[in-house]
Amino acid sequence: MSATPKQRRQERTRQAILDAARELILEKGLDRLSLRAVARKVDYSPAGLYEYFANKEAIITTLAQQVSSRLYLALENEVQQSDEPPLVAIGLAYIRFARENREDFQLMFSRFHSNRTSEDAPVSQHSPYKVLADAVKQSIQDGSIHMPTHMSVDQIGYSLWALCHGAAMLQISHLDGFQADFEATDRFAFQALLEGLST
Repeated sequence: MSATPKQRRQERTRQAILDAARELILEKGLDRLSLRAVARKVDYSPAGLYEYFANKEAIITTLAQQVSSRLYLALENEVQQSDEPPLVAIGLAYIRFARENREDFQLMFSRFHSNRTSEDAPVSQHSPYKVLADAVKQSIQDGSIHMPTHMSVDQIGYSLWALCHGAAMLQISHLDGFQADFEATDRFAFQALLEGLST
């Protein structure tokens, strides 16, 4: 069922609010974001924003969710198009996304928490982690890696995630501006971890 003209206008306004908030975050930082500034940027009354978002945190959370969706697509596309082993491709794509979208990446991980509370909980269908978990399962099935008896898919996934997230955070913060062939080093690290899991 297609959206009505009113629904389309509301969605455009909602997205304009999100775009304005994102621009302000990029310009001034997350801590200085205010509903009044967002309203001024979209030429809307501050009270009118409450038709679309309950508060500033709701705007920030929605922005973080959008970044998560973009990261999911970036990882999914890389798995389908890369000649690298899937788990290496995912790791490199994850770090590349962080480097190319550093403010968005930091926003996502500072404000968008996992809905899972244990390994028993299902992974969200469009979670970036699902791309990684599925690749771990596929690598186990095709014999690329072997799962030690004392470990689970989530534990292997967490190990790979911690490796690429740590590298990403270092490169966009403490090592920002440091001249090095990070991609070659990252590839070596992922390959070394996978070789350890292949024996």
